[in-house]
Amino acid sequence: MRQLILQKLVEHPGKAVSGEALAHLTGLSRVAIWKHVEALKQAGYNITGIRGQGYILRDWQNVIDSDRIQMLLNTRNLGDRIYHVNETKSTNTTARQMILEQQVPEGTVIIAARQTGGRGRQGRKWHSPVGGLWFSVVLFPRLELQRAALLSLVMAVAVARGLEKWTENSCQIKWPNDIFINGHKVGGILLELSGELDGLHSLIVGVGINVNNSVNNFSSDLRNIGTSLVDETGSTLDLNEVIVSVIESMEKYYDSFLKGDDNLIMDEFRELCLHLGKEISIDLGGHLVKGVNTGIDINGSLLVDDGMTEHSITTGDVHLI
Repeated sequence: MRQLILQKLVEHPGKAVSGEALAHLTGLSRVAIWKHVEALKQAGYNITGIRGQGYILRDWQNVIDSDRIQMLLNTRNLGDRIYHVNETKSTNTTARQMILEQQVPEGTVIIAARQTGGRGRQGRKWHSPVGGLWFSVVLFPRLELQRAALLSLVMAVAVARGLEKWTENSCQIKWPNDIFINGHKVGGILLELSGELDGLHSLIVGVGINVNNSVNNFSSDLRNIGTSLVDETGSTLDLNEVIVSVIESMEKYYDSFLKGDDNLIMDEFRELCLHLGKEISIDLGGHLVKGVNTGIDINGSLLVDDGMTEHSITTGDVHLI
């Protein structure tokens, strides 16, 4: 009933919805409606009650509501269990601890309103304030480690496709898994794998997406390279609706990958690749490779032709020249 009340308020943002109308909708008493509204306020929703008019909902878009997410989700098992915290060092760190304590089934999602120690690739700090989406998905795929390398590209395609409904401009991917809009980074993915030679044991997919956190509030070194959905669309978005579209897309592409549809997913990655056919440089940790990005191979490695040799790159930082 609480989610039904919330949905009615969301349908009329900034406008009063009478207690009588909510009581008629739910079949509850006015007192019961008041109790549900108070619970929503405790969850973080900015709801004002005005005598004689009803309840007004304001600024709800940045409130992460696990109940609402599960109500909106249409998935097989991703998101069946959701853990939401207001603050954590890193959702990947939290997920890893939960796996060690054997507290987490496959498909569990851990979401934080903000992270104090968010990380990107190669240990870089990821700025994670309120207004963005910072979450991790726990998976236990039965895969050989060599094929597991493709999961980085699979998840990049999934997140890019999941964000497409929220922006008029297509998302693109900078290999292996940074998400760009209009040449600026809007999100990134950090995969942490655990396994041995016989195969993969667990996979944590950490996702960071700038949603309602405008670049105006970014640090000066990030302002020129980053973007957010609010900056691209001019509209504040509901974090719960955005994460639902991303999680549903992640399950779709993950299931497709497990069924062996590697070629279809790789074709989509090439379609979305920011630098395919362009001249790039790759920092391999002291050794620089320059050339034209000619594609990716069956293992997800980046192919770069320097005019004499086609290099197969498994890791490194890509820069457009």
